[in-house]
Amino acid sequence: MLAVFINPLAGRGRSLQIWSRVRHMLDRDEKKYRSFQLELPKDLDDFTGILIIGGDGTVNHLMNHFGDIEIPIGIIPAGSGNDLAQGFLPSNDLDSQYRSALNGTLHKVDAGICNGRIFLNGMGMGFDGEVALEIPKVKWLNGHLKYLIVVIKKIFTYREKIMRMEWDGHIRDQETFMVFLANGPRTGGGFKIAPSAKCDDGKFDMIIVKRISIMQRLRFLPVIEKGKHIGLPFIDFSHAQQISITSAEMLNAQLDGELMQSKRFEVRIMPGKYMFRYGTDLVDSIG
Repeated sequence: MLAVFINPLAGRGRSLQIWSRVRHMLDRDEKKYRSFQLELPKDLDDFTGILIIGGDGTVNHLMNHFGDIEIPIGIIPAGSGNDLAQGFLPSNDLDSQYRSALNGTLHKVDAGICNGRIFLNGMGMGFDGEVALEIPKVKWLNGHLKYLIVVIKKIFTYREKIMRMEWDGHIRDQETFMVFLANGPRTGGGFKIAPSAKCDDGKFDMIIVKRISIMQRLRFLPVIEKGKHIGLPFIDFSHAQQISITSAEMLNAQLDGELMQSKRFEVRIMPGKYMFRYGTDLVDSIG
């Protein structure tokens, strides 16, 4: 039996349309399934696969609710950012996404864990956390444009934090604009923060943005959006598997868009934690 988890906000707009079409496809294919939206099952013992209709936040919620998931997972994007799913999709055509999510090749995908909370796509500390704190206050927009407007606002007001960073034998104390630990290449609905990041290589792409002036922030925002920033003088890039970040003051962070606040973040990669179905090489259905 297939467990179908639907974005809790799927009662509105495009999300509702996607779910209606997917339900028609499931019924047409005579697949045995149960759908869940607000209430989740106690466990996944009765299911052979998962289909998630939602965005990064929906995936994050389910991973943290169930923890260890051993059955295959597929995603059809129906959130505001969909950064994780965009790395899996064969196209923007719903029929192709449906086939990929249910019948695509199995891939082991890494996950991160920070202070006991799981994330899939990535986490950002400092500026990125401040953006996550502000995002819910903007009610009149969604997706990438909403993220971009908040970013521009925070460019003028955010001040660097002194952070102590320890990772894989390195130690650094400095004023830091942002630290991003990427499992996937995108964030914020399309910013290519870590253009070479891979979700199955057993390590994070770690991007440290050092102190940067307001004029530099404005000048290089489009460069970062396109993923052309690696190598700039205020960017440090490395790979990491286990990271500790501390500060004397409270830091804001986002994990797959979900806000976390702490003075200490202990982060590590969990290689091959989950099995996802995606890609154009289709195999037998998980049905």
